[in-house]
Amino acid sequence: MNSILKKAMASIMAIAITASLLCSCSSDDSSSKAQSQADSDSSGASDVATDVTGGKVVIAEVMPRNKDTIDDEDGESGDYILLYNGGSAVSLSGYYLSDDKDTPKMWQFPDVTIEQESYLLVFADSTNKQGGEYLHTNFSIGADGEKIFLTYPDSTTQELYVPAMPQDVAYGLVFDGDEAGSYHYFKSGSPKGKNTSEHSENLSDIVEAEVANVVLSEFMTQNKTFTDNYGESSDWIELYNASDKEIDLSGYTITDSYSNPNKWTVPQNVKIGAGEYLIIWFDGLDEYKDGNIHGSFKLSDDDDGIMMTDTQGFTVFKVDMMPAQENASYGLKDDGEYAYFTLPTPNEKNQ
Repeated sequence: MNSILKKAMASIMAIAITASLLCSCSSDDSSSKAQSQADSDSSGASDVATDVTGGKVVIAEVMPRNKDTIDDEDGESGDYILLYNGGSAVSLSGYYLSDDKDTPKMWQFPDVTIEQESYLLVFADSTNKQGGEYLHTNFSIGADGEKIFLTYPDSTTQELYVPAMPQDVAYGLVFDGDEAGSYHYFKSGSPKGKNTSEHSENLSDIVEAEVANVVLSEFMTQNKTFTDNYGESSDWIELYNASDKEIDLSGYTITDSYSNPNKWTVPQNVKIGAGEYLIIWFDGLDEYKDGNIHGSFKLSDDDDGIMMTDTQGFTVFKVDMMPAQENASYGLKDDGEYAYFTLPTPNEKNQ
């Protein structure tokens, strides 16, 4: 499957309703104050195409590190989740939020109505406060990135991976333009309505930051020639430090799925010197021993590509997957373009 088609599918799946998740949970009491908040926080959005949401209630925006964007009724700033209703007015009494796939009905909404084409703000701050101006869940959102789940009355679920990001940056649904239906980073939050701030699928496009100058210089997905420390010929990638200083990669993440950037975390004390190469074997072993690094998954033609993210959530590199050629690598040329190499050169300059 080519990368353009896969990107389109990923955008659609971002708001898709996935497999049935069955679990029981006791209902919270309804709150008239929360009902009023739902009405007051609902902003008319008639310019929003309902086909983006399929006419459903969906997660419109998430902010896992809210500091200065909005405070709750007690003056506290906490994580928040913003819902949008693209269909008719509906009571949320049979809806649930969770950050645990095994417990999709972790927190139940009270009998609060979200009007058509309107928004509802929920603080995901672990307080589970009731009867106040805002709704508060019994869980918070991991700042290092995690999935959250919106479960519907029929037990189907919207699953959204929320990546790591700096404080007061939002991750939300794009309603307009060519990217409508996909989730992007937004430069600022919009906890009471449609977010119109600058946005991008790459965090570094909207937030100024110094991103490590590490590149994906070469990789193989049909390796039959080169062996690792166990004598196995496995998938591998080669990193190159193009800077003039050593870079500590501890805590960086590497993935083959763009919707799950934190799939595998680089072990502690993995460093790459200036102008040096680093090989990581992707064989599912998940081990760092005697200087040999093995990732937790294997590479495949069906992968989105290979992406590295730093500890602040910034994309270091992102290279789309290409069809494998046995014993050939795919790597970076001197002109900055990628191409196949019939003579792979792990730990050396591509020839």
